[in-house]
Amino acid sequence: MKRILTSLLVAGLGLTAHSQLMAAAPTTADLPPMVSLASAGLTPKFADQVYGEKSAAQRFDVYLPSTGDNPYPMVMFIHGGGFRMGDKTMVSPAIVKGLLDAGYAVISTNYRLSTEATFPAAPQDIGLAIEFLRNNADQYDVNPDQLIVMGESAGANLAALSGTAAANGVLRGALLDRDADIRPQGIIALYPPVDFQQLDSLMQEQGCENPNHNAADSFESLYLGGAITSKTAEAEAANPVSHIDSRTPPFMIQNGNKDCQIGNAQASLLVNALKGRLVPVSYTQLDGAGHGGPEFETSANIEAITEWMRKTLGN
Repeated sequence: MKRILTSLLVAGLGLTAHSQLMAAAPTTADLPPMVSLASAGLTPKFADQVYGEKSAAQRFDVYLPSTGDNPYPMVMFIHGGGFRMGDKTMVSPAIVKGLLDAGYAVISTNYRLSTEATFPAAPQDIGLAIEFLRNNADQYDVNPDQLIVMGESAGANLAALSGTAAANGVLRGALLDRDADIRPQGIIALYPPVDFQQLDSLMQEQGCENPNHNAADSFESLYLGGAITSKTAEAEAANPVSHIDSRTPPFMIQNGNKDCQIGNAQASLLVNALKGRLVPVSYTQLDGAGHGGPEFETSANIEAITEWMRKTLGN
């Protein structure tokens, strides 16, 4: 199971290890076997909760801890998959279990994929899910004022956008109350793609082989609704750096130093922008890790994540 799980995490944007190196165009055939939360013995207390009416994808599952005091602090966990693949049942079981053991509720959230709707549908879904969850926190025994939004890969981009929601009119476009404050108390972004327009150039500088994110059939282009080079306004709007301001909450960012799926520099773009606006940020680059992998699932790293959460939430 561990070997399969490692493959899943390496495939944060939906590619096998070989295609990660070659940066091939995405297909469903590139997906390795996946490990579901259920197969790891994790069962939601509340399954398939509806937060929107536009799509069957607008659902989340709520996992509650067996320890700690309720209402529980909560983590909204957003899956990866290149904005095109993935599911709320397919996030890291090791990380989810670590969060539950530390006393946090986990809200694993689906959103519309690019096979159904292009940008800005996905970040708008996340904003709507946050609004719904806070308005209905009592129903799920969670604390609406203690929310961390966490994501892997594509999900990390969406998590980061939720953290910049105060200055992000695009994300707020689907809210029932356009004036609602949906900012989380903190963001955890694991190996996030940040600036789609710089993916290929920065990967070339790193020495990654054959980057092709600018291709019309890349994950990012399919997400934006056209080739990145022809969708510059959308790419800017999808870049969390574009929306950082003094209201942005603290961030924890992690990536690997051997990531040739989106490159090592993407995380640094976000880290440097946050520091430039004096937003508290904790950044760790894991030695030997690629785009996901077992390095992110060690007990030491999960403890580092939960410790940062405790300090950020003050619990």
